[in-house]
Amino acid sequence: MKATSSMKGSSVKFSVNPVRTVEAAVQTTGKIDREILLLSLEKEAGVEAGVLARPGKEVSVDEVGGGVAINLEGQNEEYVSAVGATVVEASFVYGCASSAKKPVYGTVTSWYRPIAGLLECGTIPKKTYAMEAYRLICGEKKAPSDSEN
Repeated sequence: MKATSSMKGSSVKFSVNPVRTVEAAVQTTGKIDREILLLSLEKEAGVEAGVLARPGKEVSVDEVGGGVAINLEGQNEEYVSAVGATVVEASFVYGCASSAKKPVYGTVTSWYRPIAGLLECGTIPKKTYAMEAYRLICGEKKAPSDSEN
């Protein structure tokens, strides 16, 4: 959205259109207790128990209030709203190859800490979650390079 200085007392709520989704999932070569696996990953990642999204859950715009609100009075810039989350991906082996029981191999994808914010096109965002939105929406402006992450 482009805000102009003639927008007196204009309060706008930016809606969010998904660019990419992240769904929590566990993929394995055998049977394993997924809850114990996620609890172990949370401990390894240094986050509280129960924080990581459980399998099947997607990042939801509702978790961050459905969008971002701002008062545009006196502004003269282009703005973009962004929603993100911290994504955790890990590979694992459960068991020992030398034991009689075959080890279980797999990967876990999860996320935590949904966050929303407003970007001003032309101002390089400092938050990682905002950089993808910036590149996609503000493309004609100088976008941060991958080396700046």
